[in-house]
Amino acid sequence: MPEHVWSVLCYKGVLDQYTNQVSLLDVVENLNLEPDQKLRRASAKDKIVLDIEMQIVTLWARSDPTVPEQFEFRSILVLPDGTEVVPKEVPRAIDLNQHRRLRLFTRIRGLRFIGVGLYKMLIQWREPDKSDEWTTATTLPLEVMFHEAAKEPEPEKGSRRKAKK
Repeated sequence: MPEHVWSVLCYKGVLDQYTNQVSLLDVVENLNLEPDQKLRRASAKDKIVLDIEMQIVTLWARSDPTVPEQFEFRSILVLPDGTEVVPKEVPRAIDLNQHRRLRLFTRIRGLRFIGVGLYKMLIQWREPDKSDEWTTATTLPLEVMFHEAAKEPEPEKGSRRKAKK
C-alpha cells in the first residue's frame, strides 16, 4: 500500500526543473466570495459552478522503499450537505516502480457550488484493478463564505469628527 506523505490545496503548484523542488503558491484554506462572484451553469442538469482554478498537490511514497508498487488515485469533492461529487475521469494510475516518491498535480477547473459552508476534498487511493474499495488518505477542508464588506463605524452621538486637512 502506498504511503500518503502530504496533500495541499493551492492556486498553483510549481515544480522547478533544475532543483526538482515544489513551490506551493497561495495555499487555499477558505474562499471569500464577493457578492458579484462569477458563477456559471454547468451544462449537465444546470448545476452551479464557481469559476475558479486551483490545484491539489500530493506527495506519495512507497510503503517499503525497496519494493516497487502501483496504485490508482482520485480526489472527490464533498459538498456541505454531504453529497459526494465523483469525477467523471478515469482514476489516475500511479507507478512507483522506477521512483520511490512521486508528486501529483491535479487541476481543478470550477467548483460545484450549493452555497456557503464547509466543502471537503477527499484524497483517495486503491490497488489497481480492484473493486471499488477506495481508501481515503486525507481530507482537505475548504470553507466557502461570502465576503462581508467592512463597515465604517458610526460616530458616537454627541461626538464630532475632526476634518482632515
